[in-house]
Amino acid sequence: ELVSSLTEDDPTAPPTAPPTGPFNMVPLKLADPSIIPLLLPGDTISVISHQPDTGLPATIASGGKVVLVGDTAAADPSTVLIALPQADADAVAAASLNTPLAVVLTGDRAG
Repeated sequence: ELVSSLTEDDPTAPPTAPPTGPFNMVPLKLADPSIIPLLLPGDTISVISHQPDTGLPATIASGGKVVLVGDTAAADPSTVLIALPQADADAVAAASLNTPLAVVLTGDRAG
């Protein structure tokens, strides 16, 4: 249900909703997995890293949706499956190869 709602145009969606269109799902191993119990499927998140030269935060992608959290025996407990537009999913997957990544909870539950 979550995945289908990501691919359909919804004229009543709030302005913070991610853009519609094809989405890809990307597994994300978090630098600090202690946030995982706080995440729920459907949560909106931003994926954050740091700039290597300055250490300042760098947003890799925003508007991602949590699809699955690694709380089952079959999944890595430090992994979150997120849905993002293809270009953002590619950027997150590439960044995860050589830099620690974190998520920031945004959207309705954030505030």
